[in-house]
Amino acid sequence: MISVTSVTALEPKISKSLTSLEKKNLSPTSYVLTKAVGTKLFDGTEIIQDSTVLSDSYKLLKSAQVLSSEEEVPDSSPSDEQVHYWDWTLRQFADYLASNTSNTLLYSIETTAGSLTSVSNGVLGYSVVRDEITGDKFDVYGTRIENVANDGVFRKHSSQWRITILPDENQLVLQNYVEGNPTPISEELIGLSMTPSGPNVISFLGRARPFYGIVSEVRPVVILSLWPNPLPESEFL
Repeated sequence: MISVTSVTALEPKISKSLTSLEKKNLSPTSYVLTKAVGTKLFDGTEIIQDSTVLSDSYKLLKSAQVLSSEEEVPDSSPSDEQVHYWDWTLRQFADYLASNTSNTLLYSIETTAGSLTSVSNGVLGYSVVRDEITGDKFDVYGTRIENVANDGVFRKHSSQWRITILPDENQLVLQNYVEGNPTPISEELIGLSMTPSGPNVISFLGRARPFYGIVSEVRPVVILSLWPNPLPESEFL
């Protein structure tokens, strides 16, 4: 499901957000590894997370989705040593990814026009060169209100979505692909609002950090939910 190849080397690059790094006592380049590590995505974008890290995170995402009861869902509430990531900004999520090549983000994205809803989910890493949160393209599922009323089933579309997050601009790039086509058939730039998530926004992956945006007349609302994997410890602050 994840099309990746190894990256031979990554060169250090100063992040656009030095302030957030200084708060964690990190130098602008200290979190970047220059040895052979990382992944080259299908479009040539290089991220610092390697293919094994991405695959393991994707397996976690899929295993969480098939849990059938609340009793089977693992307790993912942070301990006293763990960070309240549900209050993070997009910049903080980017810095979390940049601080360790084993860190990933699990995400779910939903767009709705009221009667039609489409959803997708996947795994994200960090591009040093572009200072972006990004990943591969993942399958899209959709339903209409009448389908939910009848059988509640989300059916797979013939398309895939790829998301890229611009952390300092608070923007989301949503690309739509037809399976087998290497170039997107459409692309939308969406401004994201950092609405406080509150303490009760919980899903199969634990407490989420949602962001909201307006897409278009066709899909006017987008909800992007993020979960750090693994849960960040307080030493990351």
